[in-house]
Amino acid sequence: MVRNRVLFALTFIVTLILPVTAFAAEEFKVTPLDPMAPEVEHIPSESAAESGQDFRISARVTDNRAVKEVVLFYRTPDAEDYSPIRMEFDGADHYVATIPKEQVRAPNIEYYIKATDTAGNITFRAGKVEPLVVIVNQPVINGPGPINGQEPPPKKWWWAAGAAIAAAVVIGLAGGGGGNGGGGDGETGTVTVTAPAP
Repeated sequence: MVRNRVLFALTFIVTLILPVTAFAAEEFKVTPLDPMAPEVEHIPSESAAESGQDFRISARVTDNRAVKEVVLFYRTPDAEDYSPIRMEFDGADHYVATIPKEQVRAPNIEYYIKATDTAGNITFRAGKVEPLVVIVNQPVINGPGPINGQEPPPKKWWWAAGAAIAAAVVIGLAGGGGGNGGGGDGETGTVTVTAPAP
């Protein structure tokens, strides 16, 4: 009788309790913590950006497990907030982002980089308070520009001004008779005035 009870208890343990215990252990499996944050390597460009042209920024980002995302935050001189651009994986742990040419304006652009791994650890390269800075060159303007904030007068006005001066000279020559002969007839002549075409 006792032997049957022992066999029944062993059968119960093998067929019911052990599978439930194994299932519970699988369900409550704990993933080891990841205390290591990503590493971000970035050297700011020594060359200035050109106003009105795309500007490319790259960084090398590594992690002991996996990198989730890398984001570039940049700010133009007339902006208060930073604009985010997701940096794309370019192979060999490198990530790149391009600031569009419409946003590349003198005198500079401020930026920083944020990297996040799959465990939620975050690393910053610079930041909002102390960002990295790239100088932006002023655009080169060809030809005459504004004078004292005003555009130069059109060429036709220069031509009109020259013609008026020439006419004044002709009138002065025609009316400037000599005083020696009293009422005698003065000599007349012809003066030809030419002015550039407008």
